[in-house]
Amino acid sequence: MEETDKMEIGLSLSPSPDLSSPKDSDSDALEVWKRIPPTGPGIGRLIQKARRYRAWYRSLRFEERRYLEALSRLFDAIRSPLVLKVAGGLLGRLLKAIRSFGIGDLGFMMERIGKPLAKRISLIALRWGHRKAYGWARDKAFIRYLTVMSLNAPFGCGSL
Repeated sequence: MEETDKMEIGLSLSPSPDLSSPKDSDSDALEVWKRIPPTGPGIGRLIQKARRYRAWYRSLRFEERRYLEALSRLFDAIRSPLVLKVAGGLLGRLLKAIRSFGIGDLGFMMERIGKPLAKRISLIALRWGHRKAYGWARDKAFIRYLTVMSLNAPFGCGSL
């Protein structure tokens, strides 16, 4: 097989890239430690927050979750540059997922306000004999509508 055939297949004969040069992803992974202390309790607090916002299972695979849990339980302080880089990348993904579910975020409010309202309205409509109302409790558009209407209701007018 000629060299050009190998290039078409995707095999590269060029020398391996210089591993000593920092990449953008490496610097991003280390940026996390400006927000989170590189300690077991610091990682533990972020894990707790990620679970609260349901980002823990959505953004990390099983092995990655076990790795971070072990770090949070076994180490008081993390000093190894390699561990800081690997854990920083994982924690960066967690922070990004948590930011998308911030406290003032509509998604969070939909879970807290809209979903219970949709369930309550759905049950009332089902009792009245409206069969299609069964799906209302899971309809994201309906839940979003109820959330926005509830948030925009004047104070003192009661809930929907």
